[in-house]
Amino acid sequence: MTRAEYSDGPSADLVAEILDLREQIREGDPGTGFHELVGSLAERFEHQDDALATLAARYLAPTRHALNHSLMVRRLAIEAAVDASATAAVVLSPSGLVLATNPAAARDFSLGPGDTISAFGLARADYAGFVDRCRNANGGASMLLGEQASNHRRLVLAGRRLVECDAYLLMVVSWAWPDGLMGNLRQAFGLTARESIVLDAMMSGHGAEDIAVREGRSLGTIRQQIKAILAKLGVGTQSQAVALVAAASSAWSRLQQSLLSSSSRLDSPLELSTISHGDRTIGVRTFGRHDGLPLVLIHGALFGIGETAAERSIASAAGLRILAAEKPGYGRTDISPARDQIEAMARDVLFMMDRNGVERTVLIAHDIGTIVAFRLASLAPERVAAIVAAPATPPMLSWSQTADMPKAHRIHAWAAQRVPKLMDMLVTLGLAQVHRQGVSILPDLFFGGCDFDREIWAQPHYATALDGTYRLIAAQDARGFRQDMLLTNLDWTDWGSGVPVPVDLLHGARSRTVSRQAVEHFADSLPAGRFSLVADAGHTLPLTHAGLIYERAAEHAAKAGLA
Repeated sequence: MTRAEYSDGPSADLVAEILDLREQIREGDPGTGFHELVGSLAERFEHQDDALATLAARYLAPTRHALNHSLMVRRLAIEAAVDASATAAVVLSPSGLVLATNPAAARDFSLGPGDTISAFGLARADYAGFVDRCRNANGGASMLLGEQASNHRRLVLAGRRLVECDAYLLMVVSWAWPDGLMGNLRQAFGLTARESIVLDAMMSGHGAEDIAVREGRSLGTIRQQIKAILAKLGVGTQSQAVALVAAASSAWSRLQQSLLSSSSRLDSPLELSTISHGDRTIGVRTFGRHDGLPLVLIHGALFGIGETAAERSIASAAGLRILAAEKPGYGRTDISPARDQIEAMARDVLFMMDRNGVERTVLIAHDIGTIVAFRLASLAPERVAAIVAAPATPPMLSWSQTADMPKAHRIHAWAAQRVPKLMDMLVTLGLAQVHRQGVSILPDLFFGGCDFDREIWAQPHYATALDGTYRLIAAQDARGFRQDMLLTNLDWTDWGSGVPVPVDLLHGARSRTVSRQAVEHFADSLPAGRFSLVADAGHTLPLTHAGLIYERAAEHAAKAGLA
């Protein structure tokens, strides 16, 4: 690759800037994050490329160890805080992003890392007020009123600031029935439906007068029902009744603890499972029609797997059953010890196909998933009827492929090629920034300078896809994402150009992330390649044109006699 040479060595001001940035990162300055580092590099990397690469490798890259250690210490402190709570508890970022939950919160509110405060019925303004009160209060504690979304029950929440973590611990202190307890109490004590309602109100702290008003009953009727409840429970006062039920609740919760399953968090047609491949676990996701034609999706770095209800509905309507293996370092899939990580990813997909009885199929690839699809087809062409890559990510042949990219994207490519450890630091700083500001900043991190795609990702109806994508990435501290950022910049034409199967390479006309010329050139180099330019689309094709992608895949399946 042709690079600008900087023969006079690094200038004094460049060295000073790099050293100052290093000290800010070392000291954990909250103002020093992803954008700050990119901005600092952007002014220099085009004309002082060699000098900057040398200085970044010498001074910035080593600080990633300190940065990763700092984040690990923070994560352990967060987990310790949430695990110490006897009731449902979460740790939240200042923006309201869930950083950690204890089992009770996961069970009662279907919460996990990457979720938001909406499960507690809290508006952003309410949470922002809580954050301000915690920052200004002696002891850093405050309270909030919320509502459980599933049953509209009032919640009293108490929380405090975790100063050392720049995060907030929030605990449920009001009464909430554990699943199944009320039904068992009714059966054990012979409570009527009306008595169950009154007992429920008693447990939430309401007296007879409040209950009468809430239920539209006379005070005398409510008092008679309370007496009947006390008699059936074998106690003499309302306080004794509340204490008895609270004790039963505690025992019931402990009993149910072992039944908690991570899959219960998902209230959608997206199905999660795992398979064992030797000593490794592979996460598998499926969606679409249960009896549909099985096609395989190889996910990329940016769009998750079947994250939108619209995409899943489109697959189902097309008569397709989509199977996807979470790539190593994403979701629940363990990193492979193999030296060739791309081949390991391809063999994970083949193993998933074997376990699901899929002999031959069409591969659908999103962005960097393209390289895995081609590797699989080169390893086992008899198993692949066709490849549909949308958006396609071609081999990186020369630096000129980055010419039309926004400067931030060019910096990522430059760092991946010249200073991989700096690329790793960029990812770490990006994650830290999401923790502080929430997943809503992801479109800007992913597509800064690509206005069309950034605006697509930021649309409200893609919010669930954004959340799901973040959870997939962050589940293992972005280990898979970090690996993908390096793979994006590889030249894999040696084995990729010889793939003998039909290939459809789709490219959005408004994409600035990947070079259109590079995709066209790659299509021309293939034995059976086809380039398709999609008008009024960008790199976000999996979001905006899922129907087109699945339609193309179904067409290839029909031509191959799979349908």
